[in-house]
Amino acid sequence: MIRTHFTKLLLAGAAALMATGAFAEGIGASLLTQQHPFYISLASAMTAEAKAENLPLEIAIANQDLNKQLADVEDFITKGVSVIIISPVDSTGVKSAIAKAQKAGIKVITVDVPAKGVEVTSHVGTDNYTGGVKAGELMAKQIGDKGNVAVIDYPTVQSVVDRVEGFKKAIAAHPDIKIVSIQTGITRPEALAAAQNILQRTPTSS
Repeated sequence: MIRTHFTKLLLAGAAALMATGAFAEGIGASLLTQQHPFYISLASAMTAEAKAENLPLEIAIANQDLNKQLADVEDFITKGVSVIIISPVDSTGVKSAIAKAQKAGIKVITVDVPAKGVEVTSHVGTDNYTGGVKAGELMAKQIGDKGNVAVIDYPTVQSVVDRVEGFKKAIAAHPDIKIVSIQTGITRPEALAAAQNILQRTPTSS
């Protein structure tokens, strides 16, 4: 239900932006991945909602590859879409592509992951810092306010950076809990390898 409302809000905003332009050439969406349940649901819901509202929509999947995402945005610019929806692979790395789209008169909406260093027309997302705080509080409760924990990070994505900062803030309120390692795991295989490495080095990690 939350994802349905999320998608309705996202596409309603895109449709409104299309209506304000001289031309309505459609919406191009560049999503970060299709390897995560959230993004699978998002792509599916966007497709269904666009069909229901008769909105022209093309979705490209970046597969967590910045170069692929930049090429997809370039393709949308060439096609002359009215609106680009993007969940950045790299919050800073998409800056130039967003600026180029805006220079071409295309409205840009970021979804889930904000962009850094560039203004966008709108951002649709959640409060990731607060989400991280809540995750940290839940972790502390689950391990009885004592133990070692580790974090798998995605430092080029601002939403994850915010989430990790919130988590660290919550854990800091529990002096008997120690964050013993923070390692990068962008893809699932990388995250699995990082987790295995952490467990081998610190087998008491919770």
